[in-house]
Amino acid sequence: MKTSSYHLTDNTGKSFFWLADTAWNIRCRGTPDEWDHYLAVRKKQGFNVIQFCTGWWRGCTKPIHGKPYELRDGKLVYDEAAWKSLDAFFAKIRDAGLVAAPINLWTLTDIDPGQVLSERHCIKIARKQVDRWDAPNVVWMLGGDGNYTSQEVEAKWKNIGRAAFVDHPDAVSTLHPCGQTWVGEAFDAEPWYKLATIQSGHGSQDTHLKFLVDGGYARAWKTIKKPFLNLEPNYEDAYSYNVRKHLTAYHVRRASYWSLLVAPPAGVTYGIGSIWIWSSKTNEIAENHDESWVGNPWRDELETPVARSMTILKQFFEKQPWTRLVPASERLKTQPGNRDIEAWQTVAATSEGDCLVAYAPKGGAVDVDTKGLREGLSVYAVDPRTGAWEKRGKLGDGPELFRLPEGAELDALIVIAE
Repeated sequence: MKTSSYHLTDNTGKSFFWLADTAWNIRCRGTPDEWDHYLAVRKKQGFNVIQFCTGWWRGCTKPIHGKPYELRDGKLVYDEAAWKSLDAFFAKIRDAGLVAAPINLWTLTDIDPGQVLSERHCIKIARKQVDRWDAPNVVWMLGGDGNYTSQEVEAKWKNIGRAAFVDHPDAVSTLHPCGQTWVGEAFDAEPWYKLATIQSGHGSQDTHLKFLVDGGYARAWKTIKKPFLNLEPNYEDAYSYNVRKHLTAYHVRRASYWSLLVAPPAGVTYGIGSIWIWSSKTNEIAENHDESWVGNPWRDELETPVARSMTILKQFFEKQPWTRLVPASERLKTQPGNRDIEAWQTVAATSEGDCLVAYAPKGGAVDVDTKGLREGLSVYAVDPRTGAWEKRGKLGDGPELFRLPEGAELDALIVIAE
C-alpha cells in the first residue's frame, strides 16, 4: 500500500477505497479453517482490509495459539509457535488478496501490552513485528485504542514509531486512537504517521456526534494532506455510550457516510461485536468488558443487513469520482444540524463541478448552492439501505429535486452527476 495525498493506492498505483472489517480476536481465538471461511465471505462482500490484534490484549489475555511475547522477571520472552501462527494468518490474508491492518500493541488499559511494557520493550516488539511482516499489503496501527493526548504519552509513541519504522521508511503506518480523541496535528510531522485517523466511537449523544461532524477531524483536512480514516465508528449492535441502547443499522450508516464526507473520502471501517470478540456462543461477553460488548456465534453474524449496507456504501463511492471529492459544506445554504445535530448534512463536491454528493441523515430539504456545477447534470436520490437510485431530473429544474422524505432514520443521499 501507498499513500497519495488524501488517498491510498495499491502497488500498481490504482486508487484503493478502504473498507475494513474489525476482527480483533480472529488470530487470538480463531482456527485456520475459520480464518479461511471468514476471509472468503468478507472478500465476496467487498471488504478489503482486516483489522486485528497481533498479540494479547485485555479482550483476549490467553490466545489459543499462545502469546507471541510476554514479560517474565523483567525480560521479554518469545513464543516462536505463536509467531508462526501469525505468519500463517498474515499469509492467508495476503493469499486472499486482502490488506492486513494489524495492531502492534494494544494500549488502552494498564493490562494491555502498550502500558504493561516499557517504552524500550514496546520498541523491541514493534520492530520485530515490522521486520517480520511488513509487506505491500500491510498497513500498521502501531498503538491500539490509545489515549495519545498527553505530552508524556505522545512523546512515548513518537519514540516507538520512529524506532519501529526506521528501517522501513516506505511502510504505511498510523495509530488507532481511543474514542473521541483527535491527535492528527500532534503526529502530522512524524515520518511514520501516514494516515490521519480517529475512532469516533460508539456514542449517540450530541457531544459524540459533534466530535465527528464538527470537530478537529472535520476541519484538519485543509492543512493535513494525508488519507483520513475513521477506524472505529459506531459498531453494529453495540451499546451506545452512557445511553443503554443498542446502536442500529441506521447509526452505522450515519457514522459511515458522515465519516466519508467530512474529510476527503478514503474509506471507513465496520465492526460488530460477534466478529471482533470471535464469539463461539450466544450472549458471550467479551473478556474484561461489560455487557456493552456481547456477541453471538460469529458465523451467524457474517452476513447481516448492516454488512450488506457497507457493500452498498463501497459500491456507491466507487461509482463516483471519489478521489476528486472534497468537503463542500460552504455549498449548504441551510444546515439543519445547527438546530438538531442528528440532522447534520454533509456535502462533498469536485472542483471540476462534475459531481456533488450530499448526505441527509433525516432526509428533508437539502438546500445546496449549485453555482459552478456543470449545466445538464442529472439529480438523483439514493437510498443507502438498498443502493437504489431514483432520477429526479436535470439540474435547474427546480428546488423540489432536493426534497427527500423526512423523518427519524430516513437517511438518504442526493447526487448531482452525469
